[in-house]
Amino acid sequence: PVDGQRVRSVGSKMTTFGESTVFVGGVSYKVDEGSLRSFFSSFGEVDEVKIICDRDTGKSKGFGFVTFRDVDTANELKLMGVLEYQGKMMNISGAFRKGDDHTQQAPQVQTHQQRLMQQQLQWRHQQVQQQQQQQQQQQ
Repeated sequence: PVDGQRVRSVGSKMTTFGESTVFVGGVSYKVDEGSLRSFFSSFGEVDEVKIICDRDTGKSKGFGFVTFRDVDTANELKLMGVLEYQGKMMNISGAFRKGDDHTQQAPQVQTHQQRLMQQQLQWRHQQVQQQQQQQQQQQ
């Protein structure tokens, strides 16, 4: 793992949460880990997908975790907050272990998210300007 940011699994348990991991709530019971991996791969390179299942029945509990190779991809998805997949709206947020005190981290996460959004908007603005300049030169 790079800087402890990736989630590793031992057997079927996830052992570490990092910034590159997102919580995915509202996952359709029809979705398996392979299809969820395929869906999230369109946003960036996926290291691991884990759908949480009931110990007794083995059925999905309707939520899981996705770990990306790139922290920025995870942060962009956290900013989006909601994605639609197979007819269901999935909630995307930061991943935290049960019992962890993540409430004190919220202001830092918010500030980081704001910076990422600003950088993304600036980059998009630059891309649009470059395209406009190229079009003007071609005319």
